[in-house]
Amino acid sequence: MSVNSHQSGAITQALTIIEQSQGVIVVSPDDKASFTGVLKTFFDLIPEKGLTNKIILPIVNGGSIALLLTLEQSFNPLFSVLNSHEIVMVSISLILNLRIRIKI
Repeated sequence: MSVNSHQSGAITQALTIIEQSQGVIVVSPDDKASFTGVLKTFFDLIPEKGLTNKIILPIVNGGSIALLLTLEQSFNPLFSVLNSHEIVMVSISLILNLRIRIKI
């Protein structure tokens, strides 16, 4: 990944870690059926095909099953452009709902 001389050291370090990793876990609160703008801005720094051969685990946190739409409609296109190897989908609300149902 290319390093811009205007990037902070923390951003450069984060991009280097992603470049050297086998997979990336991405966590975001649900923000109007999408991920946050800060996350989008960060992923704009990763070049097209920058996630080639990487496994991606996007996690969206929120209160309903509608989060699956966020995963499908927002994260899938982003990670497709970045050429990720495999996308594993998880919804925290579904996990928590399942846990609550089991305890009752």
